[in-house]
Amino acid sequence: MLGSKLKVGVAAFILSAGVGSAHAYSLDDTYSGGDDHGYGDVIGHKSKFDVHGLDVSVSGSLVTVDISTNFWNDIGVYSGLTHNGNGIGVGDLMLSSSWDPSGSASDGYKAGDSATGTVWSYGVAVDNAYSTSGGNATFYALSGAENADNLLNSEDFLSRGTYRNGQAVAVNESSSSVTALSNSASWSVSDGKISFMFDAQGTDLLSGDLALHWAMLCGNDVIEGQVEVSEPGTFALLGMGLLGLFSIRRRQTA
Repeated sequence: MLGSKLKVGVAAFILSAGVGSAHAYSLDDTYSGGDDHGYGDVIGHKSKFDVHGLDVSVSGSLVTVDISTNFWNDIGVYSGLTHNGNGIGVGDLMLSSSWDPSGSASDGYKAGDSATGTVWSYGVAVDNAYSTSGGNATFYALSGAENADNLLNSEDFLSRGTYRNGQAVAVNESSSSVTALSNSASWSVSDGKISFMFDAQGTDLLSGDLALHWAMLCGNDVIEGQVEVSEPGTFALLGMGLLGLFSIRRRQTA
């Protein structure tokens, strides 16, 4: 009798934890990237540029990426170092269903730049990189064979100073290999984090692994890596299976 109650309790716990709830995944910033000019993970002031990590939560096909970074409070700094005089803005979020980094974890993937490693398949592009509150965003499919076909690098925004050269930081929205999709997307800035929200419906981004890449427009700290996610229906199917087992168990013990 006790064993039956225990099995039912475990099944109920799995159901309550899995069906209809959001599921969070964490990624620490262990990625440095190339051209660090001897600074290591963060070029310049850590108080301005350090990225600590990110959390991914999935509810159905809706994805939220919360990036924990000191940069939330310094958007628009160093206007004199940028081509447009607007300062250093918020970069776009790059996404793919697989991660193929250049280099190794032991050295922080220091060989990594936009010409090596993962070719990103999707991008969430912010409407105004210099907003201190966030706003709308556009979800793009990136079909070019190389990142150079689809994305802009840090040197496209910085005119001088010491920054991480060669890092993909924004979607090239004027490229013929970049297509705006109808998927909803937005972004926001709050105390300690910069967040991206988008609908992954119709993509392969929730099929197993979700690879991510983000940096401010100077690339002074880059976070890149992957988290394991599941198809939106996986937990619902699991719940249906457990309900079936529970029903059979009840009939057997009746």
